Amino acid sequence: MGFVAHTDAIIFDLRQNGGGQPTMVTLIASYLFDKPTHLIDIYNRKEDSTTQNWTLSYLPGPRLTRQPVFVLTSKRTFSGADEFAFDLKN
Repeated sequence: MGFVAHTDAIIFDLRQNGGGQPTMVTLIASYLFDKPTHLIDIYNRKEDSTTQNWTLSYLPGPRLTRQPVFVLTSKRTFSGADEFAFDLKN
């Protein structure tokens, strides 16, 4: 993510994004917070267990906390993309 470290703003265009893995959502979101932040709890019905997702403490690049962040969504934004937008909004 260092390639966007010196930009004026960051725009995530998720309008046609069908989703992704919670681990990738956690990784990308971690760059946008400067301290440990709770993102979401995921409930597994089959196992009757809940997993808390928090931002990562270590990242291989600089955190991107100085730029404004914009997230574009649409009715075709699903799954991990929807979670990403939710995590940043909350």
